[in-house]
Amino acid sequence: HPTTDDKLLLGQMYQALFETLEADPLCDPAKLLKAVRGMKDHPAMGSNIPYQAGGAVALADRGIALDEAVELARDALARSEKNPAFPYLEEDTSVDHDSVEGRKNRAEAMAYLHDALGWALYKSGHTSEARKELEKAYADDPGEADNLYHLGQLARGAADLKRAEKLFVE
Repeated sequence: HPTTDDKLLLGQMYQALFETLEADPLCDPAKLLKAVRGMKDHPAMGSNIPYQAGGAVALADRGIALDEAVELARDALARSEKNPAFPYLEEDTSVDHDSVEGRKNRAEAMAYLHDALGWALYKSGHTSEARKELEKAYADDPGEADNLYHLGQLARGAADLKRAEKLFVE
């Protein structure tokens, strides 16, 4: 039977594999999907929520298993909403979660998750739901580059080229 250390190591290896594959635009889609599933099934130390959301974005970017990408992003968002310490590890005492900095960090982390869900929804054809999530991400962390790109693609897809241009410039 695998030990806890073995399980953590397996999770770390899936994260390393994901990072390598994500950086390669020509990677094998089946390998990327396997790495994303591995990260979900074998969390490494701390929270795998950001990796799960990153996996959803990587799948959406490449048009791979879009329904699964949406579910990954939904799950990551739901788990983070239930965890008031997210994005911090519970033993992290370096930042007071209720301080201005702590609330800002949480808002940015939640924006990342809303953006991941919005992007996966958009790529899977759920435009109105995608718009709500992407705009929520913008409200929580205005000016974040990936979110602006995703909002710009949404506007471009709706033939609102002036808005798309404004978002891309921003």
